[in-house]
Amino acid sequence: MKIYHYDINKYSTADLDKFSKYCHKSIRQLNPQSVIAHFFTKKILSEYYNIDIAQINFKYNQYGKPYFKDDLKFSITHTSNHVFIAFDRKDVGIDAEAIRTVNKNLLRRTATQAEKSLLLSSDNFDLDFLKLWTIKEAYLKLAGTGLTFPLDFSAAEICENFSVKTYLEHGCVITVIQQRQ
Repeated sequence: MKIYHYDINKYSTADLDKFSKYCHKSIRQLNPQSVIAHFFTKKILSEYYNIDIAQINFKYNQYGKPYFKDDLKFSITHTSNHVFIAFDRKDVGIDAEAIRTVNKNLLRRTATQAEKSLLLSSDNFDLDFLKLWTIKEAYLKLAGTGLTFPLDFSAAEICENFSVKTYLEHGCVITVIQQRQ
């Protein structure tokens, strides 16, 4: 697996204009993170397949998850000023969240009762919540179903059944999930 990181602060408005010509109109209208994510995903795919970047046209599953060909999978996430893209031959899901203060009211829609109890007794609620959140969202990206509420499934069960790697980098909590081998 290969994970790429892009700091959007490194790119000028001129860069974004250049990148956006390779993005669908709906992506260009979103935000700089989406433009950078889609441009660099296409750039990496064009290098991998040795074809012109203009020939990279994403297809989308029924929930909007992009894909290109079946032999190289990818997952995209962005948070704050960071874009992360994971590539592998196996299905992959990635999520990242900038480390920040979290409103405890989010627990109602995002955690099981057991998770709520653990988080509310945590010495580092914000960081532990973001770890839980990124596990669940990376799992949904792996499944390709998109984000739906409530997130009343267990992060512990995901960790038992999938290969889950969570780490702290660039001021973010980043989680990558794949099927176990």
